[in-house]
Amino acid sequence: MNKKVIFIMVPIIVVLLGLMAVLIAIVTFNGGDRSVFTERLAVAQKYLDDGDYSNAISYFEDAIKLDDSNEDAYLGLAEAYYKSGRVDDAIRVLEDGYAKTKSDRIRAKLDEYRGSGGSGDGVVSMGSLPDSQESGGKTLDTSLILNDTLFDMFSSYTHKQYSEKYGFKGSDTTNEGEIIVSYINLDIAFYYDKAVVRSSGEPLDEATPYKIVSLGLDKICSGAESGFSLDTLRRVPGVTDAVVKKHETNLKFIDQFNYRGCVVFFESDEAGNVAGVAVWNEIYPPQTPSAASTFTFVGTIKNATNYQTVTASTEIRVRPGENNKTGEVIDTTTTNTGEFMFKLPAGDYTLEVRPTGFIYDYFNIHVSSSDDNKKDIVVSPLVASGTIRVVLTWGSVPRDLDGHLEGTTSQNKNIHVFWSDMIAPDGAAKLDVDNTNGNGCETITINDINGSYKYYVNRFSSDGSIGSSGAVVKVYTDGRTYTITPPANVDPENWNVFEIENGAIKNINGNYD
Repeated sequence: MNKKVIFIMVPIIVVLLGLMAVLIAIVTFNGGDRSVFTERLAVAQKYLDDGDYSNAISYFEDAIKLDDSNEDAYLGLAEAYYKSGRVDDAIRVLEDGYAKTKSDRIRAKLDEYRGSGGSGDGVVSMGSLPDSQESGGKTLDTSLILNDTLFDMFSSYTHKQYSEKYGFKGSDTTNEGEIIVSYINLDIAFYYDKAVVRSSGEPLDEATPYKIVSLGLDKICSGAESGFSLDTLRRVPGVTDAVVKKHETNLKFIDQFNYRGCVVFFESDEAGNVAGVAVWNEIYPPQTPSAASTFTFVGTIKNATNYQTVTASTEIRVRPGENNKTGEVIDTTTTNTGEFMFKLPAGDYTLEVRPTGFIYDYFNIHVSSSDDNKKDIVVSPLVASGTIRVVLTWGSVPRDLDGHLEGTTSQNKNIHVFWSDMIAPDGAAKLDVDNTNGNGCETITINDINGSYKYYVNRFSSDGSIGSSGAVVKVYTDGRTYTITPPANVDPENWNVFEIENGAIKNINGNYD
């Protein structure tokens, strides 16, 4: 081949190679990258729905990097910025999105946000956002929430109870001679009187801390990330006597209030505004109440498959202590409205719940030295032979725990049932309930039990931890109920709970009966 022909052919080949690269990129995006984009967008929307704007922003930005022509990604990112108070950033995103897509929806939202006015530095003053917002067709609770599970423990737990639930980690002595005890996976400092601490540094079994300090409010609250006002704190159910004052010794301004029998201090400014999660705090458990004192406990019985109130005739029996299934019954009631109430001394109890048409079951409750003891009791309808139902419940913080079922069906089909993919092929399994706002219930019913599966719990929202959530997983089979709680060393974000192999429950990771 002569040089002239070669000279002509080289640029043609270069052009052809370029076209092939473009075609490969398009095909690749329409395949693998498209599925990654769809996943990123779905996760971002989930975070947005939960009010976790930081993670929502991160995932929406990733989605835009994968496809900068998708209007939903720009609208979601702008909404996350807007609801986190960064109005100017929301407007910037919409301007960029409109330039790339010419979307009428983006233009309409841009006009709306411009009409609301930018803040100059992208920050909206504290308390200017509403306590509830509409997103994705559902009302979301973004108000301040305190961790009922932890405060119930703070109100009465002994060192032995903390150790059994979380595991004793160690102790340290401050320069002032205070003994600080820590427990596994709790970023919380427990102060004990040195008179009740052994030479080994471990408190006596029945010793109780006189002061508790959380290493960040995000361990004991949800919704405190951007700070909150004294008025917001006063609106939290169960909070009483909330005032702003100066601390007696360190002279900091504090919000002082009572909750679940505890006296709580949060550092604030002179107006009672708390700046965020990284503030000084102290919690003082109550003095031991008189054995003659009783406190109100109210509950509502909910159906695990739809989270509706159960109105079937239900007998409820009360026994003292946790996991007490055979001891003396100290109180009983019957309800056909789903609602019930007991007057009990502060402490731990076991409820035996016997609803008509449902599985009879046992539930641990804690009664604190206040009259704001409330809990939903989630019961399962009878399960058919060859069916397994898994019910996850937890307390007020974290806002959102998710149950996941992964594996292979008896027909050799791979499945992953969770909030983003609620029904498996051929109806092998289904997510019946997905609660995202604390005190929740997540239910998965497995119809094809002869496959190979694993079930795990993921902390989707960024607040709290699985270990301090009060999480309980109940597994209902034809003839047996497993009740599983997290092990002391559970990871804060992920808990591998159990496996199913040809209908048999295996490899349970946690405390169970």
